[in-house]
Amino acid sequence: ITDVGELVLTDPLLIADKTDMSEKTVEKLQGRAQLAMVPGIQEKDIILLEEAGVMNRKELADQDPLELGIKINGISKIYVDEGKIAEAERPTIEEVYTWVKAAKA
Repeated sequence: ITDVGELVLTDPLLIADKTDMSEKTVEKLQGRAQLAMVPGIQEKDIILLEEAGVMNRKELADQDPLELGIKINGISKIYVDEGKIAEAERPTIEEVYTWVKAAKA
């Protein structure tokens, strides 16, 4: 596998067979790669999305933007309080809406 596209498109079982990773780990990496391909999503946003139960592009596309925004707002507030992200890094509802819309495209 030489690029993100190959990672996303290759059967996770095949990757697991050829590496020391479990199929579940490969699926998680593929999901992260899918989310990273959505315009506007940064690494910190992927972590927040995973905390909200969104593990890949399809799951993001299936979300109600308002409900997801509420979840992410709560999670990101905790992250700010714990010093994991800055207040300015908290995604806005507009950003969440844009992510969901882009994931559906």
